[in-house]
Amino acid sequence: VKMIIKNMEFNLLSFFEDVKELKEKLFQAEDKIKRLEQKDELTRQENENLRMMLNSTQEEINELKEQVAKNTKMSILENFTGQLNTFREEVKKDMNTQSQELTRVDKMAVASQELSLATHA
Repeated sequence: VKMIIKNMEFNLLSFFEDVKELKEKLFQAEDKIKRLEQKDELTRQENENLRMMLNSTQEEINELKEQVAKNTKMSILENFTGQLNTFREEVKKDMNTQSQELTRVDKMAVASQELSLATHA
């Protein structure tokens, strides 16, 4: 009977040690789970921050594209306006030249009439 009791005591102590080891492993596993959950939450937050940065960057890119398009249109318009002004100046010069030519032709016609009258008189 004593042997059976001793054996049962040994088995009971062994069982308690096993329970103690299992409790320690359980504690370690729970601790590891908590750390992984914290790491997962940090990763989620980082991903959200990166997503927000990406959206912000995309908005900035779109604004820059719009600005480039506006600047390009303005540049084309300014170039066209410059060409139009140059053409306008050339037309003015041509009109002045033609006006001077007409004035000279008129003077020549008047001189020719005066010469013709002087010759007939």
